[in-house]
Order: sequence, then C-alpha cells, then structure tokens
Amino acid sequence: MTFTDVSGGAVVGGDVLAPGADRPTPGAVVWSGSTISTVSDGADITPTSRLVDATDAWVLPGIVDLHGDAFERSLMPRAGVRVDLDVAFADNDVQLLAAGITTSFLAATDSWEPGLRSRATVRELIAALRRRRRTPRVELHVRHERCNTEDADELEEWIRTGAVGLL
Repeated sequence: MTFTDVSGGAVVGGDVLAPGADRPTPGAVVWSGSTISTVSDGADITPTSRLVDATDAWVLPGIVDLHGDAFERSLMPRAGVRVDLDVAFADNDVQLLAAGITTSFLAATDSWEPGLRSRATVRELIAALRRRRRTPRVELHVRHERCNTEDADELEEWIRTGAVGLL
C-alpha cells in the first residue's frame, strides 16, 4: 500500500517501532497525503478516511537496500532467457516488499562486456526507471568498472541528472 493512495489514514492495532525506541510497542501511525504525521501510542486516534488494522503485526520502518543485485535474477532467470524489463521489475517489487524493503538501489554493472552487465542494459534500466510510478521506490546504483573507459560523458550526465543515485 502506498500512502498516496488516499488522503489520510492510520495504521492501528499493531506494535509500532517508534523513532528512538529499542522495540515495538502498541501504537498507531497516522498519515496525511504522502507524509507520516504522527507515531503515537494510539490512544489519541480519531476516525480517519482509512484505517488499516495491524492487529498481531509489527509496524516497522521500511528497509533501504543500497546494493540490490537480486533484480538480475528477475531480469535473467537463467542463461539465455531475458524477461521483459517491466515484468522483471514487477517480480522484483514483490520480492522487495515481502522482505520489508521500501527503497532499493538496483546495483547494475556498467561494463565493457555484452549482455546483462553492459552499458546497453544500464540504458534500458534508466529508461524503465523513468517510467516507474509505483511502490517500492527504486533507484539506480551503478557499479562502473574502471576498465570501461568509453562514454564517460554519458555516465557523468546520468549522475548530474539524478538518473544514477549511487556510484
């Protein structure tokens, strides 16, 4: 669920890991638009436009994966088999969210070699990420190989424009 799906709401009934806490305790998380506005013990929650019942569950912050290369398995599940990029992203999204990862930096290799770890694949990833409009948040971490000396200006442009979030 993305917080932008509704104007406001609250996750109630679960154990919440609040900022600064060392363990989850009974509580609630209230959001408005795309912003979490309150993390509390839940006693002050008034009816909102959307209530999410988290009874018997933990409500935790999302995990940030700074070097996720598991997406390569979604894109190429075995040698010689390449899956459509949007389908591969959908598969990867399910795996990320199931693991509690809400922000992922896809670690893509920018190499001189052809195929999955080529500059052409990085270009495809950038184009696909520009089209993305869904959860989880996915950014690009480029593992640039030093021996790949061609097209340095293209890599610099990607960094300047924010297409590459981590190098």
